[in-house]
Amino acid sequence: MVRYGSDGVCNLVGVIQRRFDKSVLEYYHLKPVGEPKSDIFIPVNNEALTSKLYKVLTADEVIAIIREAPNTDTIWIENDRLRAERYKEVISGSDRTALIQMIRALYSRRQTQQSSKKNLRAPDQQFLKNAEKLLYDEFAYALGIEREMVLQFIFEQIELSDSSDISNLNEE
Repeated sequence: MVRYGSDGVCNLVGVIQRRFDKSVLEYYHLKPVGEPKSDIFIPVNNEALTSKLYKVLTADEVIAIIREAPNTDTIWIENDRLRAERYKEVISGSDRTALIQMIRALYSRRQTQQSSKKNLRAPDQQFLKNAEKLLYDEFAYALGIEREMVLQFIFEQIELSDSSDISNLNEE
């Protein structure tokens, strides 16, 4: 299993050969977990595309990222264009902590907007939807749970982390 850019968790079916004109090229054949009827073919020799292949996190890595999430800063980028550029980078990249920071910033912005009887801008809503899908799908796969249970699991882990922090303070 791998994570491929913004396509999320995919099964690496194998390497296949395809003929184009007079040359035969090798491709990684991926099947997105959430879209079993889809196929993705990535040229093996295309570094720009193969650099978007990442290993799927382990359950321990997911738990560590979740427990560290409350300690990470969220930064709202006021400039729409710069924010969109940054969010595209985060969504196609491998930094899951940055993905969580992005989701937290968008949640916070949405709450601020709602308190003023406004909505989150459409591009930001789409970034939030895409980021949640990527994160929840990968976490669900790594943890062996249903996607619908991921948010509850995150809250439980943060609560456990907070309890352990309080226990550590009491011991000092």
